[in-house]
Amino acid sequence: LFSDVFEVTQIDANGKKFDRVSRIAAISEQTGMTMELDVNVEIYPVSQGDHLVMMLVSSLSLSGDDGPAAQRDEWRSGGTATKTLADDYDYVMHGK
Repeated sequence: LFSDVFEVTQIDANGKKFDRVSRIAAISEQTGMTMELDVNVEIYPVSQGDHLVMMLVSSLSLSGDDGPAAQRDEWRSGGTATKTLADDYDYVMHGK
C-alpha cells in the first residue's frame, strides 16, 4: 500500500509521557510527507537523524494474501516456518 524512507526530525517534542515509548516526528525523503509515530524505544531505540523505512501493508505474506488467521498471527509467536515481510525488518507493528 505504501513505502517510503523517513528521517527522524524530533523525539518527544511535547515531553515524554511514557517510560518505554517515544513519539517521533519524521519527514519523508521522497515526498516531504510528515509522520508522527509512537515507538517502543526500549526494544527499538531511535535517534534524531535516523532514517527509517516505513511500509504499510495489509498482509505480511510475501504474496500479499492474508491466508488463514493462524498463519497471519504466526509471526508474533516467536517464529514461522514461512518467510514473511517481517523477516526483513527490525520493528513490526500490528493493529486493527
